[in-house]
Amino acid sequence: MTPVVWALRAGPPPPLMPDTQLCLRLEPTLAEKNALAATLTVFQEACLHAVRTGQMAHTTGNALIHRLCYQQLRTQYGLHANLAIRAIAEAARHLKQQPAQQVPRQAAFDPRIFRLDPDAATVSLATVAGRLRHVKLILTHEERLLLRAHPARHAMLREDEAHGYLLTVTLQVQRG
Repeated sequence: MTPVVWALRAGPPPPLMPDTQLCLRLEPTLAEKNALAATLTVFQEACLHAVRTGQMAHTTGNALIHRLCYQQLRTQYGLHANLAIRAIAEAARHLKQQPAQQVPRQAAFDPRIFRLDPDAATVSLATVAGRLRHVKLILTHEERLLLRAHPARHAMLREDEAHGYLLTVTLQVQRG
């Protein structure tokens, strides 16, 4: 059983393992949906730009791609500094895949640009339209307990036709 899908099943959660992931569903307002959609589109375009830059420079390394296109991603795409860095990292990861696959329409977040509040069942995210605060999350009791007990170290936002906006959160689980 993969740790990503347990939250969508009925029953108790499996024992925690390193890099435990939760797939959380967002319930955004119309204005929040527009900001999230714009962020996903711009992030994907920025990733594609960074991939092309890496291909032209014949590199898959974060450092060189960063040096070549970071400022362009900030100015041309209007990305927050951390989103630009995450787009470069995703592009480098994409370039290292054999064979290269299409860049997915998703956006990566680190803890500096997203914040979870399990008690209020909300998330705060940096978007191209500014910071969205208190975006509603649909959480089970088990998910709430996990989010309280373990800090989130990474999140990936994507849109799913069946479930709307999903935030896959990687939890920092400390080894006992």
